[in-house]
Amino acid sequence: MKARRQVFVPLLLCAVVLGAVLLLHTLGRQGQLDFIQRLEWMTFDWRVRQATNAPSQNATNLGFVFISNDSIDDLSSGSLGFTADLYWPRFVYGRVAEELKTQGAQAVAFDILFPGLRRDHTQMPDGAPGTPDEYFARALRDSGNVILGAQPEAPPHLLFRTNAWAIGNISAVRDSDGILRRVRAFQDYVIWHPMILEAARRFDGFTYETNHLVFTSEKGTQTVIPIGPFGQYDAGRLLELGARRALPAGAQRVARAFTRQRVWDLGIVLAAHTLNLDLDAAIVRPGREILLHGAGGLE
Repeated sequence: MKARRQVFVPLLLCAVVLGAVLLLHTLGRQGQLDFIQRLEWMTFDWRVRQATNAPSQNATNLGFVFISNDSIDDLSSGSLGFTADLYWPRFVYGRVAEELKTQGAQAVAFDILFPGLRRDHTQMPDGAPGTPDEYFARALRDSGNVILGAQPEAPPHLLFRTNAWAIGNISAVRDSDGILRRVRAFQDYVIWHPMILEAARRFDGFTYETNHLVFTSEKGTQTVIPIGPFGQYDAGRLLELGARRALPAGAQRVARAFTRQRVWDLGIVLAAHTLNLDLDAAIVRPGREILLHGAGGLE
């Protein structure tokens, strides 16, 4: 009897401790008791501070061009030959890309979103043909080394995306205390057809199921647009909704509703350009590692 009690007591203690840990973990996930999570964050921050004291190599081939208040004032004052407000015309970024290319930059990464065209900027300040958006797209194409920032809900417009060398994810989710501690190496994007995005802006969004889209008007009327087994949809239905008056030049009435694309973190894409790494051939081992390969057996 005594032997049984000696075995039973440790088992009971283990069960109580295990139950308490599970209870705390559950409450923490529900936001009711998060001091264990906060303790982990404190130790994480401490470890990061300690790591900064360790000797490390610093890159000598990185530069940073930033938009300051002085930059904004210079453009708004007209001292550069033209005037621009806070939301600069796209040709400004095009000239930046051209200048950096001329100075020998191997790659240029914009930590800026370009999700749509600027219909309020239709002319170049010097009277040159084309729009500022078109100038920026040409600069992207001619430079051949520009990486554009993207977020899942705001990828670069098709005009810019198809002329840039690549896009890089700049979205990040901060912890509940407002500190960014970890960044995802990549995200899988669903990139919608430009006409669907345009209609979404007019109808304040849409809902998506596996085989159809639903647009809801201000009066509550719903319009269902089917998506075929190969992802195609009838863009003409958006014209019937009044999303626009005509199909864009060169656009097909039947088109793919969306494409899927793996978008790597902007910093990883920048490094991959410099190291000539093949991100499309990356080997992802969840919870363990990501293996990237480059020329000459680089791994």
